[in-house]
Amino acid sequence: MKRTKKNTPKARRWSLGLYRNASSGKLVACYVTVGGKPMPYQNVKSKILFHEVLTDMTYSEARKRLVRDSKLTDKPVAKKAPAKKSAKEEHPVMKKAA
Repeated sequence: MKRTKKNTPKARRWSLGLYRNASSGKLVACYVTVGGKPMPYQNVKSKILFHEVLTDMTYSEARKRLVRDSKLTDKPVAKKAPAKKSAKEEHPVMKKAA
């Protein structure tokens, strides 16, 4: 007599947070603890702006819902113009050899 396996799907639980990428200004999702701190392996230096625990959905669905619920948008970072050189730096004075 053959045994039939019963595959019971495990409940998916995602604890995700959003932070803003410093160079591009885009929102990035990362794994966080329930308290909202980034997981140690995430290597996130920025502040978590929003976090939430989502269940019974795929990762991509959870990420989309996290962004929707946070009501945050991507903010492009304005690139800084190169600093102007001072008058002394532009025209260095030649020193006389002694």
